[in-house]
Amino acid sequence: MKKMGMDLKKSSKYFCVFLLVLFFVFVIINVVYALINKTYAASMINTTQESCLAEAVYFEARGEPLLGRIAVGVVILNRVKEKQFPDTICGVVHAGHYNDKNVPLRNRCAFSYWCDGKPEIVSDLTAWTDAVLLTRLILHGITIRSILSANHYHNIFVNPKWSRNVKELAIIGNHKFYRLK
Repeated sequence: MKKMGMDLKKSSKYFCVFLLVLFFVFVIINVVYALINKTYAASMINTTQESCLAEAVYFEARGEPLLGRIAVGVVILNRVKEKQFPDTICGVVHAGHYNDKNVPLRNRCAFSYWCDGKPEIVSDLTAWTDAVLLTRLILHGITIRSILSANHYHNIFVNPKWSRNVKELAIIGNHKFYRLK
């Protein structure tokens, strides 16, 4: 009986070591996957501006239907064309308030993903590929008639102050689209 108790302790020790090794293997695999994913994702982009638009479509709308993802990209391009916004896609997408170390202030950006405190890591390669392909279509002129002039949008589950006295153009997926002067 005593020998059986020793074997149980020994096997428990080996099992704990096994779990620890398994955990580290899992961590290493995830790190390698993330590096490969980031490298592959980056290789799909032709320009920095295209990258910024794909990034915004991915992080702002990847769970939206096709029209919702296109609509987000259309709003960004509409802003680029207007004087009150930056004149580049990256300028529009990364617009917001920054601290003295050039880090965006939490929840003080034009696009929520940019200053939500989370790193911009592409975790869904299929959604990223879709975002890149949609970005190319948007840059080549695909649009949605009901939001041709839209320059603002927000999720339907929030009610920002700026949206109260503005005409709503459309609801697409989980976003409401507006034209602000």
